[in-house]
Amino acid sequence: MIDQRPVLVRRSHRRHSSRGATPAIAASVVALLISATGLTGCGSSGSTSSTSSTDPSTPTTPASTTSTQPPSAFTGALTASLVPPTVKTLTAVSCSTATRCVAVGSATSGGAVIATTADGARTWTVPALPPGVTALSSVSCTDRRRCVAGGQSGLVGTLLVTTDGGDAWTPATLPPGVTDISAVACRSDHRCTALAANSAQITALVSSLGSGTAWAATWPAAGPLPASLVSASGLACPDTQRCWATGAATPDTAHGVAAGARTTDGGATWTSINVPTAIGHLHSVWCGPAQPGSTSSVSSASATATLVCAAVGTTATITGAARTGRGVLAVTIDGGTTWEPVAVPASVADLRSVTCAAGPCVAVGTTVASLSRAGVAVLATQTGVSTSALRKTVAVPFALPLSGVACTDVSACTAVGQAVTYHLAPPD
Repeated sequence: MIDQRPVLVRRSHRRHSSRGATPAIAASVVALLISATGLTGCGSSGSTSSTSSTDPSTPTTPASTTSTQPPSAFTGALTASLVPPTVKTLTAVSCSTATRCVAVGSATSGGAVIATTADGARTWTVPALPPGVTALSSVSCTDRRRCVAGGQSGLVGTLLVTTDGGDAWTPATLPPGVTDISAVACRSDHRCTALAANSAQITALVSSLGSGTAWAATWPAAGPLPASLVSASGLACPDTQRCWATGAATPDTAHGVAAGARTTDGGATWTSINVPTAIGHLHSVWCGPAQPGSTSSVSSASATATLVCAAVGTTATITGAARTGRGVLAVTIDGGTTWEPVAVPASVADLRSVTCAAGPCVAVGTTVASLSRAGVAVLATQTGVSTSALRKTVAVPFALPLSGVACTDVSACTAVGQAVTYHLAPPD
């Protein structure tokens, strides 16, 4: 087992004037430093809910707690950082490198907010947004300079585009009738796909491939998703032709049932996929090469077996219910034809986001209502996307709910949530 001694770190609250942006703030930061190197391979059997581990968001006397939490496949120091005071909640995050991330959410004064970091989520800066943007729920970056954020401006859908790393954001041109952008996914070839809602159904949009500030300036419609998929917050597009979307169907106004769709022709046509039964919503999906580090599936749309996907959600079927269900994690190795559920610790009520980009998977969400700490991260103890690789997991509790996570390496992950962010980084 690895000895984990929490260390309290306080940093002074500093303010700097910056035109058009809220300064980065690292006020009263609490850091839980986990002495961890080479953590793979010594986890205990079965999923472990680490409810006895120290909460990184709560000040703790350094010598007060020593945890024997089973190690995950991730390494480094788990650090909590407060976001600028203008940020209320961050709901999604995308990281192009180990140090550069962009997150979206809501502002304390109302409306939408974007936060950017260039130091691995230690500090965050809030840039100015175009007027009228009321909500942002999704974000994806294709490289360190180009990112897209999706949401709403009033009753109209909006996609904001940056080509300078997040300092300036410009609204893109969308087809008429779009009321919301619920998900967006960008690839390393600088192309992006978005899911747009209108009065009839959800439609896929594909970005234009311009240069400079003209990149992703227009988003022509591709094809409609199955009408049964009435909401979709998860989207993964690992190559030029294939995408997977997850969300929910609504048998009535008070309930939701998990649903999904996929395309194999770049978004022109979509077909429904089978999803695990007894699930209320699949919030997020990640798809990538079966072998970590492999790029064979990114450039080719053939051989579906080279791709694997992981999806997360909740068993709760009541629309709007909070912390009432059981967290769901499922994997597929055949393009979504069949899904295998993976056991999730009983302390987890809902998983909102998942990524396996670093090799091992990590998912974040909320705990059941009976627990005082509302947030949770479920970390794999082995590399790979399969039921066997995910059979052993570590559930780490946090004080506040978590809703988004992005990883570029086993020692570089960023999770976002309510007024706080957490990140893995190499030990100082």
